[in-house]
Amino acid sequence: EGNQKKKDRLEFSQTEGANEFYNNNSDFDQEIEQSKKWQKIIERFPSPKLGLGPGEYQSVEELESAKQKIKWSRKQAFNLDENERFPSPELGIGPGEYSSQT
Repeated sequence: EGNQKKKDRLEFSQTEGANEFYNNNSDFDQEIEQSKKWQKIIERFPSPKLGLGPGEYQSVEELESAKQKIKWSRKQAFNLDENERFPSPELGIGPGEYSSQT
């Protein structure tokens, strides 16, 4: 009796098109694509490092400020559509904005 119920459920699912629905709308595939997109963004905007070498930040304050800017840049890039370009820098006092032209 239990096997018959399982068989009936499978037959019902197949006749209602469950396989096509789940194969075409896979959340897993979407997660993989987002993960690939996120990896490209991390490569484009690498994490800042503390140190004395070129491209490294010498103080903790500079490092924390850079982390916030990188975080903002990554979020902006992630939310762009494929055909959109990353926004140009703007003057201002908010995250990702430049306070002066120099």
